[in-house]
Amino acid sequence: MPYEGLGNVTSKGICWSNEPNPTIDDNVITLGQGLGDFNGTMNNLQENTNYYIKAFATNSYGTAYGEEYLIVTPYTPIFNNTISEDQQICEGIV
Repeated sequence: MPYEGLGNVTSKGICWSNEPNPTIDDNVITLGQGLGDFNGTMNNLQENTNYYIKAFATNSYGTAYGEEYLIVTPYTPIFNNTISEDQQICEGIV
């Protein structure tokens, strides 16, 4: 992307998808603008699911992406017959 360092960062954050190479057209958390560090939380993810994530920054010349990472969400555990998190129950599935 030519001239990418010449424009102010107008949006930055994290994008993710269940498929490789997520973009800002997929799921997005916008975490401010300008230069500097940022962090955020991805909510409502499904358990035991692959998610591909990237950081992004947008300026007047376009959007640049960071390195892609693959994360796998864990199963929600049940200990001592106590459900510790919200559960999804699929009736009739063995």
